[in-house]
Amino acid sequence: MTGMNVPALMDDGDEVADVGDRLAADAAGIYGWAMRAGEAVEGSLMCPSQLSQSGFGWEVTLGRLADEVRAYGVELRTAALAYLVADERSAGRMP
Repeated sequence: MTGMNVPALMDDGDEVADVGDRLAADAAGIYGWAMRAGEAVEGSLMCPSQLSQSGFGWEVTLGRLADEVRAYGVELRTAALAYLVADERSAGRMP
């Protein structure tokens, strides 16, 4: 027999989705950071335009990662629910 702790897996899915939400919030915060590129220290390695482009690149990268992490959270919850349904159907067929 195999078993799954459905409530724990549902909780894990929620926690993973929360991480995705935090990543999305961080990605959104990068926009403001990139827009302050004009405040870059004179003589720094990155000129303001490079800093801005780098910021936008990180915003996109973190945004995509957030989407992937959220999707994984949904997959965990979906797997838990599918197991629960299958388990209940199997139990209903037993004599």
